[in-house]
Amino acid sequence: MVGPFEEIIEPPLADAQTIADVEAHPWPDPDWFDYDGLRPTCEALSEYALVIRDPGPNATCVLRLAMFLRGMERFMMDLAMNPDLARAIIARVEEFYLEFDRRIFEAVGDLTDIYFIADDVGLQNGLMISPGMFRKFIKPSLRRFIAQAKEYGQKVMYHTCGAVRPLIPDFIEMGVDILNPIQVSARGMEPAGLKQDFGDALCFHGALDIQAVLSQGTPDQVRAEAARLCQVLGEGGGFILAPTNNVMPETPVENILALYEVLQA
Repeated sequence: MVGPFEEIIEPPLADAQTIADVEAHPWPDPDWFDYDGLRPTCEALSEYALVIRDPGPNATCVLRLAMFLRGMERFMMDLAMNPDLARAIIARVEEFYLEFDRRIFEAVGDLTDIYFIADDVGLQNGLMISPGMFRKFIKPSLRRFIAQAKEYGQKVMYHTCGAVRPLIPDFIEMGVDILNPIQVSARGMEPAGLKQDFGDALCFHGALDIQAVLSQGTPDQVRAEAARLCQVLGEGGGFILAPTNNVMPETPVENILALYEVLQA
């Protein structure tokens, strides 16, 4: 993807004080959506690998959408100080996505290949929330999303930026097949170590750094890093080379072309 990131300015649940306030929010209904056009679209693209990616701020997610709805600081405080309110928000998010996804799977699950979920839990130097809080509040919903996708024969691709190495065993246990974007500049996300420890259980997608290499390097540096990643993460298979996130507008076109040269080699 090319372009800036979405920013939420006014979280709609910022002033919620009670579970009743959460329930009073005008939550979306899967009935609002028309699924009839999905099948002819997928049939017309049958020669490609097809990915189910829900609309919204970041595809199917729990923590990220809860923070968008409540505000990041407020929801983080809720997890620690008002867990019942946090659970109420999570429950409504999960309820919508489970049914929305089910209808998509019923419509085109026999034609699609990958189910994409995206719930950022990492920062540059560590996790956004503790492993314990992830397992208590977020993991159960993600596990149910993934289990449903597996029932319809989908491989599961999970996006999370940041230093998420401590949670990779949880991702594998949840049923994740492909991990994206492998933010190699984050703490503990060195490609060789990830391949050694988790390469037998995961396919890695991404890993070409947009923070320095793609945005600020030379075309030769981009080619060299892309080739190195293919050698390290691609040994024995299980690697899809891609940028570690959206390609920003200031990225030199020559660097993007250099990446494609390696991909096509």
